[in-house]
Amino acid sequence: MRLPRRALPPPRPHPPLLHLLVLLSFAVPETAAAPPRTSSIVGMAWPTKCTWLPLPTSGMSHSYTLFSKYHKIWKETKEAVSANDVSRQETISGVIALKGSMKYFDADFFNDSKLREMEDGAIEFNVPAFRDNRKLVALENGGLHNPSALVFKSSWNGESKISKRKSLDYPITSSVHRPSKDEDIAFMSIMELGELIRTKQVTSRELTDVFLRRLKRYSPVIKSVITVTDDLAYKQAKEADDLLEQGKYLGLLHGIPYGLKDIIAVPEYKTTWGSKTFENQVLDIEAYVYKRLKSTGAVLVAKLVTGSLAYDDIWFGGRTRNPWNIEEFSTGSSAGPAASTSAGMVPFAIGSETAGSITYPAARCGVTALRPTFGTVARTGVMSISESLDKLGPFCRSAIDCAVVLDEIRGKDAGDPSSREVDIEDPFHVDITQLTVGYLDSAEMEVIESLFVCISLVTYCSFLI
Repeated sequence: MRLPRRALPPPRPHPPLLHLLVLLSFAVPETAAAPPRTSSIVGMAWPTKCTWLPLPTSGMSHSYTLFSKYHKIWKETKEAVSANDVSRQETISGVIALKGSMKYFDADFFNDSKLREMEDGAIEFNVPAFRDNRKLVALENGGLHNPSALVFKSSWNGESKISKRKSLDYPITSSVHRPSKDEDIAFMSIMELGELIRTKQVTSRELTDVFLRRLKRYSPVIKSVITVTDDLAYKQAKEADDLLEQGKYLGLLHGIPYGLKDIIAVPEYKTTWGSKTFENQVLDIEAYVYKRLKSTGAVLVAKLVTGSLAYDDIWFGGRTRNPWNIEEFSTGSSAGPAASTSAGMVPFAIGSETAGSITYPAARCGVTALRPTFGTVARTGVMSISESLDKLGPFCRSAIDCAVVLDEIRGKDAGDPSSREVDIEDPFHVDITQLTVGYLDSAEMEVIESLFVCISLVTYCSFLI
């Protein structure tokens, strides 16, 4: 049964305490024609030129009538209230407003002194900077005008355009023989594995078997794999072997297994972003970098760990470890690519970096990685953290392997306006005798001396050729 609607209570009278405060603060004697020139209310000196006008009292409570009979209206105030008084009142009101807004950030624990400090800092530094930046990016004819370096602009000027892409001139790899042990095969370079495939000493199916076994064996310990793509791997390996039987060799990555950081989308397979929330997410998108590698005949064997939402090495399945010391963690969101490459679970992998996620795990896990210049590799189909900082790059076991992979994955794609065609200087034809090597005073001299010995040997050998 529906209850009858209650009558609304009568309006509550103003609290007596509020009336008292109002009267104490603002009431003026009824007989006074005008306030004294130097009188003050709550410590505030009234200006010398001030007109007071009576106001009607109809509809007002008794308390408000008392102080409203004479209402102040400042008309032509040349001598203003003192700057100190105004500043003090504005600061108090600003602090009250700031304190009120802080609760929405769950940060209403700051005292008044700290809030004044924050307000002063914002007025002195933040507000002028915001205004300057607005001027720098002011709209002119509907487009950005004189863009600030702090503002991301994805388009590139015509200076970066190249007429024809040039592939790198790889050194010839000869006298490569298949090892008898699978473990030795697992740690061969891309160029060595490519030569084994090209000379048909091993098939792509056989290589795929080797690396799938290692992925399943070591992943539970290292926690570097999210999804093993068995079916896709065997399908792509068969295609690579069939092409070779037809006399079609696609290049150094033909038939070579690899892994992708799990922020890179592959159709029909989960792309979890390392997050429990997206653990079962499947994106019907084919990432640009995956397309490029597929066109080279490479074989995807696993989606590798990314830290949750591409942050650090912690994901919904645990925390990725350093294969060289499993009591340590790999660090960085490209934890899976670094650890898996280091453990010989894949010959190479693709990771990403916003600020350190390629360089840190590579250093910790003892592999060679390459963080390309922004825009070198298109990021279409890849989860974004920072549109103006994200970069894709390879994890390998040597600098030569990094050059091989980068040469295949670099390029522009319409899905990523910040990508562009970048002409890379061929690293295999650089005269190292013309390079200058620098080091810090704090560097280990044993390492520096070894470096100079290597350079001397390479230089000597180059003169013999």
